[in-house]
Amino acid sequence: MEELREAIQNQPYLESPHGQLFPAEAILYNRQQEEREEAENPLGEIGRMFQSKLENENPDVAIQQKFEGTFYRHAKDKEDQALEKIDTLYMKLLDKNQAPESGLERIQHFQTLHQQAKEIILAEYR
Repeated sequence: MEELREAIQNQPYLESPHGQLFPAEAILYNRQQEEREEAENPLGEIGRMFQSKLENENPDVAIQQKFEGTFYRHAKDKEDQALEKIDTLYMKLLDKNQAPESGLERIQHFQTLHQQAKEIILAEYR
């Protein structure tokens, strides 16, 4: 972040990896805002998986998002969508698979169905 502050003093615009010019002050503000958001609400397993996949499969897009300060928000949105899909699928699995009456078997049944839903959705992010 310090090198970005120094760059702002030397030039009012910064060039992105794709050749676009952005106001340096805006880039600094976006990055600071993204760091605050991530500190307040860190990414979970799915968001980190999404970021890692993007960095490996499409590094140019990952670099551009980091430059613009949208890398965290994009991953957080994907994570929220995935968690919603997991919940929806879990509810569908519950409807199709009646839970046993016994307490421990019932808990294990719920955990198994939730794990199944999670694995199905996570397969999309691998």
